[in-house]
Amino acid sequence: MKKGKKKQKKKKKKTQSDLSIAIDRDGNKDYMYYKIKIIYLFYSLNK
Repeated sequence: MKKGKKKQKKKKKKTQSDLSIAIDRDGNKDYMYYKIKIIYLFYSLNK
């Protein structure tokens, strides 16, 4: 039961903390990946 409660708490914070953790882990690597992904998305939409 205690483990399940901990998992729920982590799920709530996932949206913002997940992104910051990804940036902290690999530095600019993940940030560039997200940037390229967003640019690619805009490019495909403009096509």
